[in-house]
Amino acid sequence: MPPFSPILPATKTITITSPNFPGPYTNDQNNTWIVTTGGSGQAEDFSIYIDYFDTYYEHFVTVRDGLDNVLLHHSGDTMPHHRTIHVRTNIVNIEFKTTGNSDTSGIVGEKFRIIVTA
Repeated sequence: MPPFSPILPATKTITITSPNFPGPYTNDQNNTWIVTTGGSGQAEDFSIYIDYFDTYYEHFVTVRDGLDNVLLHHSGDTMPHHRTIHVRTNIVNIEFKTTGNSDTSGIVGEKFRIIVTA
């Protein structure tokens, strides 16, 4: 799956990864994935499973539901892997932003993998 897909219909399971996964991603990332069931205002159940998470400490992954409630805003490697977040709207927004400010020369060794199930 390309890392910059604007809208992904959730039919069963979608895997979202950091760019270049399982390799390292580069700085200056600004990626957004919108997962929708296609329903109009209908409540749906999404399950967001954090399978692997280890980003540079200033590089954030933010997960919002369809009402713009922040369900996750995290960076670094302190979040336990295999965490599940439940969502009760028909839209999930996942955003990955880096600052461009790391002590490396553009390549950082961190990565993430998130599995979304509708």
